[in-house]
Amino acid sequence: MMKTWEDLDSSSSEEEIDEEANICLIAEAESASDFEDEHTEVQETDFEILENAYNELLHDSGMISKAYKKQKKRIFEFIKENISLKEQNEILKKMASSNTIFEHNTSDEVNKLNKDIEMLKQDLSKFVQGTENLDRILKYSRIKNDRSGLGYIEKDIANSSSIPSCNNCGKAGHITSKYIHLH
Repeated sequence: MMKTWEDLDSSSSEEEIDEEANICLIAEAESASDFEDEHTEVQETDFEILENAYNELLHDSGMISKAYKKQKKRIFEFIKENISLKEQNEILKKMASSNTIFEHNTSDEVNKLNKDIEMLKQDLSKFVQGTENLDRILKYSRIKNDRSGLGYIEKDIANSSSIPSCNNCGKAGHITSKYIHLH
């Protein structure tokens, strides 16, 4: 087998090309392994940082969720209060439109109550005068047989002769006229 210069040139160039390709592949493989080593180191530290950031975000989102629920509840209460105040406002507007009737009724009631107060004052003054008069009468009134203040000296009621006593037997409560056989 004989090769010509052309064949030799083409075969050497093919070998050179193959050899060149192999060298490039080796260089590429070395640079890829260096990149992977650096990349894995970066990934581990980045993963920890990302994990911490994720945990903080998770905690913050939980707190925000709780605050959202509280605010939603307060908003619901404010809406209820707003509706109730609107209803009260409508009632007050209706009353304000009929305010002239309301004022007229209240002035009549005030006049009537003032008259009632005057009548009650008069009744009370009559009662007070009557009580004072009764106290004066009772102060100066006396019992039928009371003679005090006239120079009369009171006797002891137990020794008084208001209870009859018997001359025959000496007992109190009856008299000798009841004894028939003595007459």
